[in-house]
Amino acid sequence: MHGRTQAFIVVALLLTAGTVKGQETAAPTGEQRDRWMRVYSGEAAQYQIFRRGEEEEELKLVPSPIQTFTNPVRVRVTHGATFVWTSDGRPGVVGAIWSVVWSETVRVS
Repeated sequence: MHGRTQAFIVVALLLTAGTVKGQETAAPTGEQRDRWMRVYSGEAAQYQIFRRGEEEEELKLVPSPIQTFTNPVRVRVTHGATFVWTSDGRPGVVGAIWSVVWSETVRVS
């Protein structure tokens, strides 16, 4: 990358990294977050994922998510968890389960 392009990218990231003044976040916290994580874990546990080969093998879910995430700065609040299904301890599938929730402060006309 050219120096000018890199400088542009850095400036763009700096300008978009912060939240806008007055912008409210609605990310789940505390007990609400724990309830969502139980929902996501329960959903992930219901999936049966198989690897095909000489013999079909069911992949095993790692029960704890490897990542949780949220995006509270949009009209719709997105949050979720990323899970891994393994074969002999090696990752076979990585998948995310998430929710999109309308913020209570947004009015649709």
